[in-house]
Amino acid sequence: MNLQNRLRTVLEEVNSSSDSIFSPYTITLGDEFQAVLSKSDDLFSNLWTIKERVFPSKLRISIAVGTISTELIKTTAIGMDGNAFYFARDALNGMKESATVFAVSGLVSSCSELINDSMALITDESEYWKKNKIGIQARLLRGASVDIIASDMGISKSAVYQSIRKGRLTLTTRIYDRVAEMIDEEILKSEC
Repeated sequence: MNLQNRLRTVLEEVNSSSDSIFSPYTITLGDEFQAVLSKSDDLFSNLWTIKERVFPSKLRISIAVGTISTELIKTTAIGMDGNAFYFARDALNGMKESATVFAVSGLVSSCSELINDSMALITDESEYWKKNKIGIQARLLRGASVDIIASDMGISKSAVYQSIRKGRLTLTTRIYDRVAEMIDEEILKSEC
């Protein structure tokens, strides 16, 4: 199955299982996709699920916080306008000119540089991960236990524990959870 078909399949799966999606993950150009989320609760678990399912293909990920100046469309993430989309596109274009594969833009927070540096460290390291470690990270972000991860992936609990320890996945999960909280705090501030 080619990348676009794998991507279409996983986006449909993520769209049907996520509570925070306002406009669904939608393929826009070739292998690019976008979505509008109301909150970032499952943002990182969605992204890691997508990464796992398109493996070994790599993703550049641009997350933007900003306003949408047109009417929100609930059926597709296409046909809207606003600085959230401009921030995301500018960051994605900047990533294509550098080695960066992850960016969060549009944050007014003084921590935005720290967030991007933290995400860069994790994503740079994860570029060398095997599919199982990516899958374990995705499931940890969904709150799955080691027993469930092992059963779901068809691997031993020992292999799951080893990946968590060697990949420092408990730490990366905490970082992703905190970044999601900070994004939500920023969204709440801009709604006032």
